[in-house]
Amino acid sequence: MRQFFIILGILTIFSAFSLAQDKPENDISVDGKNITDIAADKFFRQEIAAKQNPWYFGGDINLSFGNYSYVGLSPLVGYKISPQFHVGAQISYAHAWDNRYTVETQSNMYGGSLFARYYPIKELFFLLEPSLGSYSVYSAYSSYTNKAVPFIFAGAGLNYYINPKVFLTFQVKVDVLHDSQSPYGNEWHPIYNAGVGFGM
Repeated sequence: MRQFFIILGILTIFSAFSLAQDKPENDISVDGKNITDIAADKFFRQEIAAKQNPWYFGGDINLSFGNYSYVGLSPLVGYKISPQFHVGAQISYAHAWDNRYTVETQSNMYGGSLFARYYPIKELFFLLEPSLGSYSVYSAYSSYTNKAVPFIFAGAGLNYYINPKVFLTFQVKVDVLHDSQSPYGNEWHPIYNAGVGFGM
């Protein structure tokens, strides 16, 4: 749990640093026009165009390491209700390795989720993500399948905008529900996501 809050603090500090870097240090003119104003005007026009359609698409690569580790992929679609509040849905697949017991087990996980994100600033968001998943587990000695396992993820993330319509996203989240059938058990196991998003 401590690791989760450390990473959350790092994301917050990095977003503040990113905003500070946006402040111009020098005024440079081209043909009598301030180059900062030219760049800002171009960005402003792109941003207005991006706001005309609130839909965006993207996907994450999901990573988790430790005694229970996995790698996955989660394409998503999102909708901006307002600049501060976004909602959306995603589907996911992951392959996991569980070394918490004497014999290693592996599993394939399939699922879907809804998410809500709150942006106090453009680059930083907090998320809540109810999810439903199914996973099949197998080892050298046995195999079984669980269906409709619920999760509720909570966490935070950071967006880095390449331009108003393209951004990179990084986030960390944990399952706060701890369902009895969850592969995470009762552990506060951080999940790291990195991905890219595209506005229409």
